[in-house]
Amino acid sequence: MNQKSKEKMLLEVKNINKNFPGVKALDDVSLSVQRGEVHGLVGKNGAGKSTLIKIISGLYTPEEGEIIFDGRKYQKLTPGDARALGIQLVPQEQQFQPYLSVAENLFIGSWPTNSIGSVNFKEMKKKAKEALAQLGINIPIERMAGDLPLVQRQIIAIARAIFMDSKLIILDEPTPSLTATETEILFRFVRELAKKGITFIYISHYLSEVFSVCDSVTVLRNGKIVHSGQISDINGSQLVEFMIGKVIDKALQRESRKGDVVLQVENLCSYDRFTHIAFSLHKGEILGLTGLLGCGAFDFAKSLIGLYPLEKGQILKDGKVIKILNPKDAYNHKIAFLPDDRRSIGLVIQLPVDSNINLSTLAKTTNRFGFIREGAFRDVAKKYVHLLRIDTPTIIQEVRYLSGGNQQKVVVSRLLNTSPDVLVMLDPTAGIDVEAKAEIHRLMDDLTKAGMAILLLSTDMDELLALSDRVLVMHQGRIVKEFSHKEAYIKKILEASEGVLEVSR
Repeated sequence: MNQKSKEKMLLEVKNINKNFPGVKALDDVSLSVQRGEVHGLVGKNGAGKSTLIKIISGLYTPEEGEIIFDGRKYQKLTPGDARALGIQLVPQEQQFQPYLSVAENLFIGSWPTNSIGSVNFKEMKKKAKEALAQLGINIPIERMAGDLPLVQRQIIAIARAIFMDSKLIILDEPTPSLTATETEILFRFVRELAKKGITFIYISHYLSEVFSVCDSVTVLRNGKIVHSGQISDINGSQLVEFMIGKVIDKALQRESRKGDVVLQVENLCSYDRFTHIAFSLHKGEILGLTGLLGCGAFDFAKSLIGLYPLEKGQILKDGKVIKILNPKDAYNHKIAFLPDDRRSIGLVIQLPVDSNINLSTLAKTTNRFGFIREGAFRDVAKKYVHLLRIDTPTIIQEVRYLSGGNQQKVVVSRLLNTSPDVLVMLDPTAGIDVEAKAEIHRLMDDLTKAGMAILLLSTDMDELLALSDRVLVMHQGRIVKEFSHKEAYIKKILEASEGVLEVSR
């Protein structure tokens, strides 16, 4: 490498090896990232991406290899070293101080101070407003972080990294809960910063995002680099083949199989969250529901299963009016809910696979004295591990050690074990790799073939369009448009989401 090429290079990792008990996580990995580029890092869950970025950000120490950053060599980095060098990791699982404001969380650890060393709250609020304005995000800076939805907490975390004088920002799955419009806002901001010389490593399972925002891409498979080069030199099919080592099946082609109405909502309203929601959901149907951040779609889904109170309106199941005041009522009426935050809400990550699968139906596997019948308990878990092809060494493995895709399958297994008629799914494939995503999609199709009805809320527009028989669009708490599968196009949906199209039901 000549001197000019060296000057262009911000980060090099050379011959990195990292082992965990029984697993070689990284095998002789070498990677180069140029200044001012957006470098994609992709691979299946378990390919080694997280291990590599934790080594770069100082969280893990490699057994062998070296890191060259900004022309200086390091055998290892500590988290403090990485921050001092200007390396910032924005992890997929965000950590926030819930009782501090947005402004305080945005600049936590680097609060502006006055001449006597006290926090300059006026300056902090000013900088916080400027930071969010540059991102095009309107979030009240005085609001407590604990009151923010997941998507807004992610936005704050990204903004926090961007405004800490970083040279290298590692974005680990930053968009699963962002709408298409919000994702494009983020991409524009990333591109502008890259033009100014800030470098990004961008990790995503959404390959369309990689092609949209990245200049180059590196593919990890089984702890090894199998491809690295310019994004313009590769297409989507080739990238997927590098990731999984084979050609993936063609995208799912769903057939319409609408049956009788199983769920009907009439004039549902909920205290400033949404109003006058009405639609019917049929057996065998996947009904998509979407809109911009704050449109009320996710709030509606959570109200439907009793997490938020309803002000008025009624819900009918199989033609009969039902009351849902809490999630137990929803369970009793055979309505199951897949949350968008699987680790915090969908799983008990310290418990093993078998316990998580049986968690909602313990009465089915206990005897009359209340003791668990271990044989039945294990049989249920084995059934769903086989059915959903959950990759786990044993059913007593703690779910926190599974990949994101396999964790999602465990959550789905628990829900299916309740034998629901209606499945409400929020971002069912967020943060999982392309192969696991395809398996979830096939499972959803199989469930509808068996007569289940699915209400799908997804921020992945490609997923929403591919799976939905119909798409409902919400704007400012109301359903403003309904599209058939043939009518649903991204442009039309975005226009309706932004209130451009006239209300039409």
